[in-house]
Amino acid sequence: MEASAEVCPECGASLTGTTFCRQDGFLPRSFMLGGRYRIDERIGGGGMGFVFGGTHVALQKEVAIKVMRPDRASRGEYAQRFLREAQVAAQLRHPNIVATNDFGHDEETRLYYLVMDRLRGDTLESRLKGGALSAARMVPMLQQLARALAHAHEAGVIHRDLTPRNVMLEGDLVRLCDFGLSRQLESEAITTSGETIGTPAFMAPEQVQGDDAQGPAIDIYAFGCVAYLGLSGSLPHRAQTPVTMIAAKLGQPPESIAARRGDTQVPTALDELIMACLATDPNARPTAAQLARRLSALNVAPDLTDSQVGSYRVTGLLGRGGSGAVYEGVHPTIGTRVAIKVLRSDIPRVDEAIERFIREARTSNSLESPYIPRYFDFGRLPDGRAFAVMEYLEGQTVEEHLEEHGAMDLEDAKTILSQVTTALAAAHAAGVVHRDIKPSNLLITRDAEGREVVKVLDFGIAKVIVPGEHDTRLTQENVFIGTPLYSAPEQVDSQGVGPEADVYALGATAFEMLTGEPPFSADDLSSLFAAKLSSPPSVRTHVPSLPGSIDTTLRRALAPRPTDRFQTLSDFQASLETWGESPRRTKYLALVAGIILGVLLVGVGLRLREEPARAVPLQRDWQARPVEAPPAEEDTPAPAVEAREEVEPATMEAVPERSDEARRATMRRPPVMRAVMSMESAMAEMTAEMTATPGMRERPETAMSPAESPMRAVPRAIIADPFADE
Repeated sequence: MEASAEVCPECGASLTGTTFCRQDGFLPRSFMLGGRYRIDERIGGGGMGFVFGGTHVALQKEVAIKVMRPDRASRGEYAQRFLREAQVAAQLRHPNIVATNDFGHDEETRLYYLVMDRLRGDTLESRLKGGALSAARMVPMLQQLARALAHAHEAGVIHRDLTPRNVMLEGDLVRLCDFGLSRQLESEAITTSGETIGTPAFMAPEQVQGDDAQGPAIDIYAFGCVAYLGLSGSLPHRAQTPVTMIAAKLGQPPESIAARRGDTQVPTALDELIMACLATDPNARPTAAQLARRLSALNVAPDLTDSQVGSYRVTGLLGRGGSGAVYEGVHPTIGTRVAIKVLRSDIPRVDEAIERFIREARTSNSLESPYIPRYFDFGRLPDGRAFAVMEYLEGQTVEEHLEEHGAMDLEDAKTILSQVTTALAAAHAAGVVHRDIKPSNLLITRDAEGREVVKVLDFGIAKVIVPGEHDTRLTQENVFIGTPLYSAPEQVDSQGVGPEADVYALGATAFEMLTGEPPFSADDLSSLFAAKLSSPPSVRTHVPSLPGSIDTTLRRALAPRPTDRFQTLSDFQASLETWGESPRRTKYLALVAGIILGVLLVGVGLRLREEPARAVPLQRDWQARPVEAPPAEEDTPAPAVEAREEVEPATMEAVPERSDEARRATMRRPPVMRAVMSMESAMAEMTAEMTATPGMRERPETAMSPAESPMRAVPRAIIADPFADE
């Protein structure tokens, strides 16, 4: 190596025979490392080494390269720690942990180096120099940090040096780095027994004492210190020196964050959780997994009501979910109502969430289907959260309907499935596979004319299947994306998916709509996958009265092999037309038709009976012949009078209790209506018999208005008597 007579402009140390200053990492010029990496700039440094920005020359990829201090490398235990950091970090693959890509020793410079992903941002330490952060800003960072610790602990790795300096921030994304002091639970410690390793201000009591039994709880204590500092602006224990700091940790627990801040801006649940992390007893602290769950349950995002989002004014909160919140908004000028979806601040750019968010909006708008929601705007709030503005929809998902009412009527299910196939056919024609069709992604709503329509939601994980400007892969190979209960076998097995995967998911959804249960279920993913490779069950096992043509359709849609399924949604829709009408509906309509015919016939008969007799001259045989009268007897009544006295009382006894007013009220009703009244009880008996038939599902007794009905409310007034109050 060519010697240099330069000196470091920062510390004055000689740079002779070196590529950078061994004291502060000053870099006078670029140099090559390991034959692959060009070191271009200094990023920072610490006790173990320096971090430089560089480039992988062959791949032209930016990287961050951590170089161990040469004076440390001469000591065997430090070299072992550096190697351990590379080994441990390489096995941890998580969105909130800095990925390690390479490790080596350069023979020419005699430097150990570790290659990591290059991050464009700063550390939490520098972010906190401005003072305490609000809970709304701090909690999303803590949520990501807790998930990173949970992943490391699950892999059997303890960080042992969690400080704000080791928490990297890239916008809203948090990355935990520097596993140089980490320790694997099942391996031997590199340090000697009783040696204290870490940063005293963030070390747990058992760690500063050098106890051999140091488990994952030491990371939880350090997490509590980081959170306390971020929320209050100061460390839990105030001390002037490391010695007094250690003494304070071994004494009484710190005061609450609210008491330190002097206000109530920090939620009580959050304050109590952080104080639990700072418990002196390691067994009293929560695990990283528990910590992550409890932090995720906290709602600290500010309410956007009455604020401006894009061109719209937020009028209220519609609901919250796992990925964010949905608000109602209105355009202040033209009054258009919209729904505004706002992502949680801790998930943008984690697992490509923001890219999927954009893809959902882009894909939905490009399809231009009446059965797919429209998006109007997209952007970011001042606090960094992403938002999307979409059309305002009111309704109920198919999943919610099934939970509330049970299996659907065949006609309702056919209407929904027909609209969904139309929407998916448009998507497939545009080269897009939805990949997550399921009951919760089908929303039953109404259009501007009040007609019920279905909207296919969540194109966020859709896959483009034809080359084009949007042909980007958002997921890694061999990574399962979707909902297992409804996903095709090739999708569960992380193979390539095409339109046939949507056919399978729609078949599984149709099965549940008609029976109330998904076609396959299992306790674990492997068992579910095995079940999906078998023949699908029959819907008639659950509802025997359904026509057999449904089984024909669904067995083909749920075929294990993609080539055995419907190859297009048009074929699926054509098969829907073979289903016919619901047996219950057919029987019901036949019954009604029979009743109406019977009513008409009875009505005609009653009408003839009520009409006055007309004088029609009839020539009878007995009138043409002279009849000889029998001899009269005084004590024998005439036959004609005798017959009238026997028949007349019998005729009057038919309605002995009815008053004249009741008879007049009856006569005021049309003959058809009177016939319907007389058959009401028979109808009730037959209806009860229908609902008791095996496979028939009883509907709720409470009548629903058309607005409340998910698809169609059968009018209950079909056998009602409009004159009942008279």
